[in-house]
Amino acid sequence: MKRRYGNRPDWKRVTERRFVQMQRKEPGFMGHVTLLELTKVRDPLIAKRGETSVCIADNGYLWMQHFPKGGHHTLTTMRNEKHEIVQYYFDIVKNINITDQG
Repeated sequence: MKRRYGNRPDWKRVTERRFVQMQRKEPGFMGHVTLLELTKVRDPLIAKRGETSVCIADNGYLWMQHFPKGGHHTLTTMRNEKHEIVQYYFDIVKNINITDQG
């Protein structure tokens, strides 16, 4: 089992980042939402799906993650530098915790 963090502190590909997180309580969702701005990336990350390739991490990309309270999944929405959605990604998780750093 892997432990992951919304701010991805050990992601060496990203050399400059901005990270914000907030708690949300609204109809249909209660939990934490994070935004990781990939300000500067050493080299792009290309995801391959069969014959198709899509860039999911590069300079100016945004990763928004939803961590529902009591949930067993997370949703990551990846946007390019034009803020266009390039991929949605669901992780199935054992549990969701918030560290002292958020």
